[in-house]
Amino acid sequence: MKNLIGLITLFSITVGDTYAQNTRDRNSDTVFFNFIEFDLHVGYPDNNSRKNNFEEVNIFNDIESERQREEKERLRMIEKYIDSMKVVMFTKIMELTESEAAVFWPEYKNYQGKLKKILIKRKEANDKMCNIFRKYKIREYQSFVDIEVKSHKEEALVIEQYAEKFKEILGNKFYLLYRAEHIFNRWFFNTII
Repeated sequence: MKNLIGLITLFSITVGDTYAQNTRDRNSDTVFFNFIEFDLHVGYPDNNSRKNNFEEVNIFNDIESERQREEKERLRMIEKYIDSMKVVMFTKIMELTESEAAVFWPEYKNYQGKLKKILIKRKEANDKMCNIFRKYKIREYQSFVDIEVKSHKEEALVIEQYAEKFKEILGNKFYLLYRAEHIFNRWFFNTII
C-alpha cells in the first residue's frame, strides 16, 4: 500500500511539473514522458475551450493488476518450493522407498487437505470473534466457542483416522512421520517465516 501511495504521489508530481512546464510553451499540445517503463500520453487543455481534455490514464489499475498477478505467481512459486522441500525432507527422514512414497503422498495430501479445511473454519470463527468494531451477544460468543471446540474434535478425529492409515502404509516408519513433520515445521518457521 505504501508503494502504491508513493507511485500516486510520484505520478501527481510528475504530471503537475510536466503540465506547468508545457503550459508555458503553448506550441506543444501533448507531452510524452516515461513513467515506470510505460509511455503515457497526456492531453492538455485547448487554448480555445479551456476545458481539460486529459485522456483517462488507467495506469494505476494496470499497475495494481500486474502487481497482484506477480504476487500470485510469487506465492505459487513459494508454495511449490515449500512442497518440494517437504517431499525431500520427509523422504530422507523416513527413508521412503518408491513404492511407499507412491502410496503415502496421495494419502498425506488428503490428510493435509482435511486439516486445512478445519483450520480455515476455525480461523474464520476466530476472526469474527476478534472483530473489535462489533459487539456480539453472549449466544454469538457461545457459537464461536462451540465452533472452536468442534473444530479441535474434528481435527483430533482426522489425525486419529489417518494415523491408522499411515501405520498400514509405513509400518514402523510411521513413527518417523511425526519426527519429519516437526523437523519440517522447524525449518519452515526458521527459514520461510
